[in-house]
Amino acid sequence: MTLPLNVELLYQDYQAAAAFASAMLLVRIAFATLALKAWVARHEEHV
Repeated sequence: MTLPLNVELLYQDYQAAAAFASAMLLVRIAFATLALKAWVARHEEHV
């Protein structure tokens, strides 16, 4: 089961706190991915 599906199932089961925590984990992964992409792009310019 993927994390987005887990968020949906938790929300449908009225477990809002767990759904919010899982959604925040997805947000952190997204921001980390964007930061890593920016870092790689910046370092590729120097090579």
